[in-house]
Amino acid sequence: GQLAPHPQEFDTLRLILRWSKAGQKNQTIANKLNTRKLRPRSARQWTRFTIRQIVLWHAKSPHVLVGVLGRA
Repeated sequence: GQLAPHPQEFDTLRLILRWSKAGQKNQTIANKLNTRKLRPRSARQWTRFTIRQIVLWHAKSPHVLVGVLGRA
């Protein structure tokens, strides 16, 4: 099966990957998302650990999201 894009989640993922690629620290990214009131799916707020896991997962499997995100 293929990933079905969820607009808000994919916009958030795109921001995370863009900011990470620009060299921003995981805590800075988490703070920005929390300030914008962009909540993670199953937590009250973003943490640097969640951001780290997302960035690492994408680094290991970038092909999974290419069709949905374009070039992140």
